[in-house]
Amino acid sequence: MDHMTRWIESTNNYTTQVLYRLGFQWPPTAAAYVHRFVDTIVGFDYFSV
Repeated sequence: MDHMTRWIESTNNYTTQVLYRLGFQWPPTAAAYVHRFVDTIVGFDYFSV
């Protein structure tokens, strides 16, 4: 039996709004964290071909 795979687009806008209204808030991801993350995955040769 053949199966077809399709991407289902999703959005988290509703969930985010509900969490904000319930008082859940989180700070934006710090630039230093993003740099460390990228440096780490580059160090694991994640992007090597």
